[in-house]
Amino acid sequence: MAGPKIADKQKAIVEAAVTVFSSRGFWNTPTSLVSKTAGVADGTLFNYFETKDDLINEVYLDIKRELAVSLLDGLSAEASIKDKMRHIWNRYIEWGVQHPEKFKVLRQIGESFELDETVRAQGKEPFIELERIAHESIEKGELRDYPVEYLGALIEINVGGEAAKSGIDPESPDLEALLHTAASLEHVQIRGLMTVPPFFDDPQRARPYFRELRQLRDRILVRNLPGVSGEVLSMGMSHDFEIAIEEGSTCVRVGTAIFGERKNL
Repeated sequence: MAGPKIADKQKAIVEAAVTVFSSRGFWNTPTSLVSKTAGVADGTLFNYFETKDDLINEVYLDIKRELAVSLLDGLSAEASIKDKMRHIWNRYIEWGVQHPEKFKVLRQIGESFELDETVRAQGKEPFIELERIAHESIEKGELRDYPVEYLGALIEINVGGEAAKSGIDPESPDLEALLHTAASLEHVQIRGLMTVPPFFDDPQRARPYFRELRQLRDRILVRNLPGVSGEVLSMGMSHDFEIAIEEGSTCVRVGTAIFGERKNL
């Protein structure tokens, strides 16, 4: 029986690299292990990739191409920008859930490997349509034109005044100082507020704390402070998120409801 075609062998090597890079990290993975996982002879890998760096670059580009196709699949040109962004975000989450190994390896390489400018440019090519949508939306005023590299931050407010929790007291002068400092932080945008209220068996008892944070956010918003947008109100966890949403939360943290209780390692 004839062996797999050249393209099939190359694909098998790339897929094997994703598997072992995900479990070991690309820096700790010898090419011999990739070859073994792919079911090819030790030296065969170098018939397709001259160096390990070339293999890493191809893994990165292959995942980027697949991700771009997934994000754009089913995207309607007639949809509003809000619906387009929702579609892209939902597809990104779905892809990450369906391909956890590829998601992990993409992050590993993108954040830890010194990709040259040519490879980075090639990695951006499949996303040209997404970039076009973003620029068009900025021109229409539908999206804010933030710097490419910026940090969206939330200010944590300790609405319950609990010593065991971090966050700024809502009446503290530190909050006012931080809000005024935001204008001088070129690559930081204060996007809103967050809080973790005291825990109650009855989630209804957390309602006043959620309401207090929303009212504080509203008072900040009407001041139109530079560097402070304030559209995010992050409050509510697995046991009380419904009450938080009723009080205006735009971001809930429900890991326990999705993944179950944390296990002690």
